[in-house]
Amino acid sequence: MTFLDNTFDAIICGWVLPYSINPEKIADNITRVAKNKALIAVGIVYTPNALINSTDKIKLLFKNKIENIFFEYDACLKDQDSNTIQKNTTMAGSQIMISFDIKK
Repeated sequence: MTFLDNTFDAIICGWVLPYSINPEKIADNITRVAKNKALIAVGIVYTPNALINSTDKIKLLFKNKIENIFFEYDACLKDQDSNTIQKNTTMAGSQIMISFDIKK
C-alpha cells in the first residue's frame, strides 16, 4: 500500500484475506497505515481449506496488536457442506466477521 503510516481511523477489509497468497503482509500493512486505536473490521467467507478461515486465524495475523474486540462472529456453519449452506441460507458459505481496535 502506498498510504503513509498512521493515516486511517478505520479500515474495512471485506472478503480479501482468503484470496491473498500473503495474508500476513496484508495484516502488517493494515496495522502500519492504521492510527493507534483505529477500528479494524474484517469479513470473510468460511472456506475449509483456506489459509484464513476463522476469527482465531485473523487474530493471529494481527499478533499482539489487537486491544479490544468489539464484535466477533465465527462461521457457525462449518460442519455443513456448501450445497447445504446454499440451500438453507441462500449464501455461498458461512460468514466470519470481527472488529477490533489496534494498539501501537
